[in-house]
Amino acid sequence: MSKPRKHVANPEFGGLEEFVWEGLNHIGKSIRQIEEDETRSIMSSPAHEKTKDKPIWHSKAEIDEFVARSLNLKIKDYGADLGRNQLYKAIANEIGRLRRAGVIVDWIQIKKRNTGMGVWRLDKTKLDEFVYRKVRREIKSRNFHSRGDMCMVVVRQKQEAFRKELFSEYGKCALCGFKIPEYMIGAHIVPYAIMRVEDPGHAMDPSNGLLLCRFCDVAFDNGSITIEGDMGIEISDRLRDQRSPIVRSWLKPIPGELHVRPDAKYPPNPIYLRWKIDLLGTRS
Repeated sequence: MSKPRKHVANPEFGGLEEFVWEGLNHIGKSIRQIEEDETRSIMSSPAHEKTKDKPIWHSKAEIDEFVARSLNLKIKDYGADLGRNQLYKAIANEIGRLRRAGVIVDWIQIKKRNTGMGVWRLDKTKLDEFVYRKVRREIKSRNFHSRGDMCMVVVRQKQEAFRKELFSEYGKCALCGFKIPEYMIGAHIVPYAIMRVEDPGHAMDPSNGLLLCRFCDVAFDNGSITIEGDMGIEISDRLRDQRSPIVRSWLKPIPGELHVRPDAKYPPNPIYLRWKIDLLGTRS
């Protein structure tokens, strides 16, 4: 039995992995658009019965083109001989890794065509697990990059990792103390949309985050509740003057100062807190 080939990341093409994943997720046609006789044989395959995932009609050339365009590169610039073309080989290497990891469940060549087209069936659960393991490694190594608009697979997983880090840091709403997990949000202090443009290398930094309940998230986002650089909490007069017993009950547990554990891994960074207040000032 031959040994599995070791995956070697190519630093020359930063971001290639994420764009391969994104291409596999979004390029191609539904199985319904494949000819009826081919559809019948593919749908009855053991792999399909096992996974129940919807196959996707792919062209390898389309994946290559998508990745190269995403990286602002042209495959032909790396040589006409695809056997020696480093970009082409790097893309093929990443696709091979996903096949060995079981993310690409099978490949069925469409024999009637001489275009390299066929069906790749993606196991979406394994894809998410595969990406999440990578994201966890990045978070642990303090890589908080947002990865950009195109890589939604990674962005989604990094958002989830961001929320989990904040959950382990606070365990409850950092302001009012509410504890039911499904009502909790990993809230960015400086909004993600701004960080992605102004400082993408720290867009997913948990020290630019707070675990908040949905009420506190809205109030913090619109400036009704603010946190100063010294961790002092300010509640707006508009909220304090509310006579509703529900609002008063919600505000009552909010302390005058944000409690940060002495052993906190990601305490709120005062730079982000001050930046947030500056942003609120530009709204008014």
